[in-house]
Amino acid sequence: MKIALCQTAMHWTMAENLENIGKQLALCASNDVALAVFPECAVTGYHRQMPAITTQGTLDAAFEKLHAFAREYQTVFIVGSPYIKPDEPDSVLNSALFFQPGSDTFGVTSKVGLAEKEPLYFTAGRERKIFHWGDKRIGMVFCIEMNHTESLIADFEHAGLDVLFWISYIAWGDPTEGESKIIQDNSLAVSLALGIPVINVNWANAVNSADIKDMGGSRLIVNGEITLLLAADREMMEIVDLQ
Repeated sequence: MKIALCQTAMHWTMAENLENIGKQLALCASNDVALAVFPECAVTGYHRQMPAITTQGTLDAAFEKLHAFAREYQTVFIVGSPYIKPDEPDSVLNSALFFQPGSDTFGVTSKVGLAEKEPLYFTAGRERKIFHWGDKRIGMVFCIEMNHTESLIADFEHAGLDVLFWISYIAWGDPTEGESKIIQDNSLAVSLALGIPVINVNWANAVNSADIKDMGGSRLIVNGEITLLLAADREMMEIVDLQ
């Protein structure tokens, strides 16, 4: 099963981010990728202008574009995006959306463990849902949620997952110390505890400040070890083959 880690470059506008997603999905189609994964809030970008560009109207238009990408490139993909439930128009959820070529709907699971400032804009999700794809069961974790190791393991240890995708906006810094070491160590522990691959897909860059470095670094973790590490601060796509 070929999986593409799409470490995309962030832009200020939804149109630019969607264009980038389309380009990477075209590459996926030409490389027979079965499933592509994009970072946290890949549709809008994770930046200070996100609330201003996120409305039900702009999201609906973006989701139609994503459906069109799924049909055009015949590729299954998971993409991070704000999401507004139709019956809860005042709540914006930090979500992962699951698109398939043959479906007019998409799967949604939302971030339960919000970061410190996220409640100023996002509403926390109520549960960690699983995406079903053929006989595969896919779990999702968002960014700093990886530090909620006990709840992650409790939610997923009996779920029969085949893979856990970890989409993020992380400036890694030095992985041997501080917060970077904590979140890296926790990701290795979760991989070991669940006995499945953990695949992190991070942004290639940040736009809020030119001083934010050490983005990128998307990775594949197998049996508690990092077996693939993408370059920092560089837009790229890497394809891994999971048996």
